[in-house]
Amino acid sequence: MRSLCLLHSIFFTLTTFLLAQSPTTQPNSSLLVTRNNSASLAERHTANSLTCTTAADCLIAPAQEQEGTATDSSPQLSLAGPHRPAGVPEDFVVTPFGYMHPSCVAHVGKGESVGEDMLLRHADGTVEPIAPCMYPRYTAQGEAVETTASLLPETNGWVDSVTASYSSNLGEEYSTLTVPPAPTSYDSQVVFFFPGIGNIMQPVLAYNNDFSYAWSIASWVCCTPAAESTPIQINPGDTIIGTVTQNCSWGSSSCNSWNVTITDNTANQTTTLSVEPLVGDQNEAVAGVLEAYSIIQCSDYPPNGKMIFNSTFYDYNDNLISNLDWSPTIAGADTPNCNYDAQATTESQTTLTYGLTAAGFLLSVPSGNISVNQGSSVNETITVVDYEGFNGTVSFSTSGEATGVTASLNPTSTATTSTLTLDATSAAALTGASSPLAITIAGTSSGTYQTFPLLANVFVNPPLTGGSGTPVSLSSAYNVYGFYDDVNHDSITNQNSLDGDGHVYSANLLSPPGNSPMGLNFNGTQFSFGTPNQMNAVSGTGSPITLPSGSFNRLQILGTGIGAQKSQTVTVTYTDSSTDTFTQTFDDWSSESSCTSSNPCAAGESIAVTMPYLDASRAAENNASGTDNYTFYLYSYSFALNNSKTVQSLTLPNNRDVVMLAATLSAGAVSPTYSLSAGPDTLSVTQGGNSTTAITVTPANGFTGNVNLTSSGLPAGITASFSPNPVDITATTGVTSTLTLMSSSSATTGPATVTVKGTSGSLSPTITVGVTVTPSPSFSLSASPSSGMINNPGTPFSSMITVAPANGFTGAVTLTCSVASTVAFTPSQASCSFGATSPVTINGTSSQATLTFSTQAASALVRRRQDTLYAVWMFLPALVIVGAGFRSQNSRNKRLLNFLLLGMLLAGMSSCGGGGGTGNNGGGGGGTPAGTYTITISGSGGIQTGSSPTVTIVVN
Repeated sequence: MRSLCLLHSIFFTLTTFLLAQSPTTQPNSSLLVTRNNSASLAERHTANSLTCTTAADCLIAPAQEQEGTATDSSPQLSLAGPHRPAGVPEDFVVTPFGYMHPSCVAHVGKGESVGEDMLLRHADGTVEPIAPCMYPRYTAQGEAVETTASLLPETNGWVDSVTASYSSNLGEEYSTLTVPPAPTSYDSQVVFFFPGIGNIMQPVLAYNNDFSYAWSIASWVCCTPAAESTPIQINPGDTIIGTVTQNCSWGSSSCNSWNVTITDNTANQTTTLSVEPLVGDQNEAVAGVLEAYSIIQCSDYPPNGKMIFNSTFYDYNDNLISNLDWSPTIAGADTPNCNYDAQATTESQTTLTYGLTAAGFLLSVPSGNISVNQGSSVNETITVVDYEGFNGTVSFSTSGEATGVTASLNPTSTATTSTLTLDATSAAALTGASSPLAITIAGTSSGTYQTFPLLANVFVNPPLTGGSGTPVSLSSAYNVYGFYDDVNHDSITNQNSLDGDGHVYSANLLSPPGNSPMGLNFNGTQFSFGTPNQMNAVSGTGSPITLPSGSFNRLQILGTGIGAQKSQTVTVTYTDSSTDTFTQTFDDWSSESSCTSSNPCAAGESIAVTMPYLDASRAAENNASGTDNYTFYLYSYSFALNNSKTVQSLTLPNNRDVVMLAATLSAGAVSPTYSLSAGPDTLSVTQGGNSTTAITVTPANGFTGNVNLTSSGLPAGITASFSPNPVDITATTGVTSTLTLMSSSSATTGPATVTVKGTSGSLSPTITVGVTVTPSPSFSLSASPSSGMINNPGTPFSSMITVAPANGFTGAVTLTCSVASTVAFTPSQASCSFGATSPVTINGTSSQATLTFSTQAASALVRRRQDTLYAVWMFLPALVIVGAGFRSQNSRNKRLLNFLLLGMLLAGMSSCGGGGGTGNNGGGGGGTPAGTYTITISGSGGIQTGSSPTVTIVVN
């Protein structure tokens, strides 16, 4: 110990002496740079004496500032490409607003929205900040545009456009167009077609943008950042509907909440962008725009050479605007010049032309969707549309007809119009929930012309007559307007509609005009509809509807839900006051949410009629035609009755959103059967726990016997059991079995759908039970501080241990600790405890306990510390003497000072000796040995998640 103390003293003295002889230093000039490297953007420009007035001035390197931001580019967007203008970086992407850095484009998913507060709102309610755009934007010609939101976007790459300014803000826009053929050459070109409002909200049809050399649709808003909805790839010939609609109530002269929606009506796919416009007034009507990038040759455009927009606009009071002063703009100076033209051919129709290299013709039909009934025919007019001087005669041919459906045209050759007749036999396949039949009409003409075929989507529905049964008169119960003739849609209001929101079925599609009375034969059962354009449907009120007196085996109804109406009760009452009660789900009438491959029809439900549109008020659907051009269904439901009794009445659930259009009673023979129901039909089970529901087997038509219950679709870690199983049916009443779902502690969390099947012979009906597995209540532990140092054994060390609950955990948590070390020690030398702070009580929020680590002091510790201090401080005067010796010019004085210094060094060395110390192990009197100690903390009283925290302490 003495030698170590001596060396330490000499080292201390020499070091202090050298420091005393060093010149005074200045701060390192690189320190400012280091600070600025981590400073904010504004600080960085201030430190470099720059004025940051525009986003272009604030340009920063992507690798330093933009990586990992909330608006990282989707890899789908097309890069600027090899033919971009000089000055446009190659990693920029193409948007309908020009070339932009990927970080300046926000991609907004389903149920999300963006706002002027620069926040991305997720569907689950959480928000995410959008990083400001730090890059300039470039036009198609390569001109830089400021990214600030104070400027409206320029027309960038607009080639053809038709726009108009209105005297006040707009409220709605509705447009339709048809996807053209793909271009015949490939030069990394990007082509956009869109209408819009205010130049900044646009439903966009794009080629080679989100999908390589393919058409896609997405909704966009400009511009800080630019935001795009989820893109959807589509096909040439599809009918596209674009809408821009304010979310404010009508009469609001300035609205900052809008929906931009674009729909592929042919493929039944929609993508929507919910936005708050970032800039400007919304008084600019954009009827149609062609925008293009990297056009090298005219064949880079679609070969049909013409885009027709049918666009209508409404003011903020939802009044149709009929006096817009349209202004066509043509970029005639662009190279190459591909015969560009833009015309507002009517108030609501805009025609843009491009890339025409020869005369030719197109074929058009008033609607791309045609409905025909089995055993019937329908007529549509085909029109020859010529361009670039074509005036010849066109001969027609058809293809794509399926078995039972034929197409013919009269005349077969014309220069103007022809009538397309579709005939469907009684054996033609029904469309149902599958895709419509695609029939192609092609035209040819002598000579060399550009020609493009017409694609018609054909929906095949059941016959109108020929079924049997006893129709139920619903006239006394009519309380809803269920359907209108197409020509009378102007009479539709929110009050006079099926959904209470201005939408009804088309009488023309339920039973085409000329058929009286209106009816439908579905699966051999004849249904009768009411009279169009008045109350002709029944919504559920809970009141009984009188049934024709008699004994019947089955009740069938045609109806729908407005939104999925799950587990609704339908009751049939007999004359002896007994009842049969049926549980039925009524799916929404829109194919967007019901009866698809991923979301099949509800049990007991089938599609009776598939319709390519609804009739609607202009206010409800935001278009002059008054139609909702999507696919909608009318469903059939069948309920088995007790034919030994006489029926009296039918009662629908007391639910406005369950609507019935027709009902028929059948007396034909029925087989014994049964149905399943679950109560409740949704469960929540916690990891490590269980949950139960009652599965009821209800017999019908005299069914008796055993029904074996099984389950499928269980999440990992979940097991199911039924009690009793099988279920024994001996009477007419239902029998219940308890379904128990048991969860392991590691079961997969989240929602799932469990299918329950009841099997008896050839019968195997199913139902579904929604199951959500939730995490177990638990807690986690953390320590602060998690490390420390003790220089004087005998001094305790403390750390706060936080117990954080999760998933609703409550209760008492008892904390324990253990000590391990790199050196040997006894419990008296090193120990840990929580004292009275454990157990910790948790009542919804985190709580804490104090961990104390105790050490033991050595018996000679006090004397050793005094000697050490004396040895150290003895050298302070020595430093003064040494310094004086170096500065003194008198040799005698130097010798005197050297004698004094020698004496002080000897005194210091004597202070390092003796004492009988045991070194710095704290050994005197059994003190805590020097070393590293690790304390591990754990808790009991619930499920602890995460690893047990540790506290590391170094004892010197």
